[in-house]
Amino acid sequence: MPVEKRRRCRLRNGDYVILPKAPVEKIIREAGARRVSEGAAVELAEMLEKIGNDVSVRALKLARHAGRKTVTASDIKLARPGA
Repeated sequence: MPVEKRRRCRLRNGDYVILPKAPVEKIIREAGARRVSEGAAVELAEMLEKIGNDVSVRALKLARHAGRKTVTASDIKLARPGA
């Protein structure tokens, strides 16, 4: 089900990111930043979505190879970057 455009953050190229800015800003703050620009949060959200999409695609291939339609946590773990 697609996420409504009003709940997504628009990127400079006209695309949208699905991850909300507030949780992404919180991730940056937990890393030690006192202040976080909107641009920084949007860039990280875009990066996280790309990594998440890549992992999801690899995990789906693993599930299909195993003859399953359901992607499991072990598929995600095996598909993570650097694994």
